[in-house]
Amino acid sequence: MRVRDAMVFGAVAVADDVTVTEAAKLMNDQDVGMLVLEREGHSEGVITDRDIVVKCLASDHDPAECVVENHVSRPIITVSIDADVFEAVSLLREHRIKRLGVSEEGTLVGVVSITDITQAMDQPLHDLIVGSGRARTVPVEMLVGHVTHYYTKIGVATVSLEAPLHVGDNVHLFGHTTNHTQVVGSIQIDGRDVKTGFRGDQVGLAVSARVRVGDSVYVESE
Repeated sequence: MRVRDAMVFGAVAVADDVTVTEAAKLMNDQDVGMLVLEREGHSEGVITDRDIVVKCLASDHDPAECVVENHVSRPIITVSIDADVFEAVSLLREHRIKRLGVSEEGTLVGVVSITDITQAMDQPLHDLIVGSGRARTVPVEMLVGHVTHYYTKIGVATVSLEAPLHVGDNVHLFGHTTNHTQVVGSIQIDGRDVKTGFRGDQVGLAVSARVRVGDSVYVESE
């Protein structure tokens, strides 16, 4: 699974002269635990709910007078949007933080947290943070393609393959509103039934639940 499949797109920005009290209210209003310090169009650092508690309140600072600039963490620890989620978990463990910025071609495009990852993978928090990084009961997944079309009336998805896909494979279709697993019963290319689709093929798959354009398709293996 890639970071793009678990992350929250977009980040809430804050100016450096905003007070800590105002920043905390913004976090509450936006239901986020991290704000990004923006200066002249560039993301320079972050302030988290933990920064507010540990660096400001626990140090007896007045949050109504203290400004965000005093408690920003630099640099922003980021992970690529196309990285495997276990790379993100490794960075979270290494830096002992709860959230990472997500970058695409050098631009901050969102945030991913350990909670986002555990929810997306339906994987126990303990196995990710304390254990080996892979829950023994969760299948390993390999990305094989993305949905490019979905035909509602006939329940067929067109998938652009990035790796081979076989009849009988267990697949996991996943996206922002999709989380569905099934066995591949048939594969069609240009209306012909085939046993295997290969990288570069546009294949038709009958799906038993609604999917959406952009959803990722993974093959599951124990």
